[in-house]
Amino acid sequence: MGTGLSIFREEGDKTHIAWGMEGLAGVAYLKREFANAHEFHIESLKHKIEVMDKLGMAYSFEGLAQVAAAEEEPERAAVLWGAGHYLRESMNTPLEPSRQDLYTSLIPRTREQIGEMLFNEAWKKGEAMRLEDAIQYALQGYSG
Repeated sequence: MGTGLSIFREEGDKTHIAWGMEGLAGVAYLKREFANAHEFHIESLKHKIEVMDKLGMAYSFEGLAQVAAAEEEPERAAVLWGAGHYLRESMNTPLEPSRQDLYTSLIPRTREQIGEMLFNEAWKKGEAMRLEDAIQYALQGYSG
């Protein structure tokens, strides 16, 4: 891990640790190291929970969804994207176009894999989850 992240760990700066881990997750995802990407997203999410960073949680849900989709877990991916989308909508904070490749680019492929109806049902399930339930769902159930 980089020296910046080490300093944040020494200082106990959970917000910056969370975003540092988010960055490492993105790099691992791009390198197709999906198990590492998942682990970094999980660690990031845990820190975001501690500081109640809801926008950060939306990124974590979406990042975990993208990894789930890459790992052929389309229903899980759709649920997580739905949960992330709901959080973003509740804060009126859309995903920046520059980040779509890392967080949502597999939505069309995933929708095609499981069909419009099942994809929409899973997405709506994620949107309907209470935050606590979405967090629990994100933290468990990874099969990669």
